Amino acid sequence: MYEYILKEGVDPLFSFTTKHGLNYFIAFRKMDFGNAYFQNLYSVDF
Repeated sequence: MYEYILKEGVDPLFSFTTKHGLNYFIAFRKMDFGNAYFQNLYSVDF
C-alpha cells in the first residue's frame, strides 16, 4: 500500500510515488452540465 498526499483546493487531488519512483496524480473534478440528470457527476483524471 502506498502512502498518498491529499491536497484540497478547487478539486481534491491525490498523489503518490511508487517504489520505482513513478509519481501519480489523481484528481476528482465535479462536472456541472446544468442538467438534472447530471447532478453529483465527477470525472477522475490521472
